[in-house]
Amino acid sequence: MVQVVLLLDVDFVPPEELSRIFSARQEYQSTLVYLYNNAVIVLPAFETLQGGADGQQLALKLAKGDSTVPSSR
Repeated sequence: MVQVVLLLDVDFVPPEELSRIFSARQEYQSTLVYLYNNAVIVLPAFETLQGGADGQQLALKLAKGDSTVPSSR
């Protein structure tokens, strides 16, 4: 029985951490609880020009809809 489907574009490579999360039984089970309660999980499909922790913080702000983040040109 298929429990979860991850629909991706052909040019999208999921982060390695996703594999680690789904390999850990407790993490996988807690993810299923979210999904069974009609929640969704969004994997941002963009890269930032900033790397490391700064890039992660920027990506999180953008994913949360933070309107104070300047747009790139």
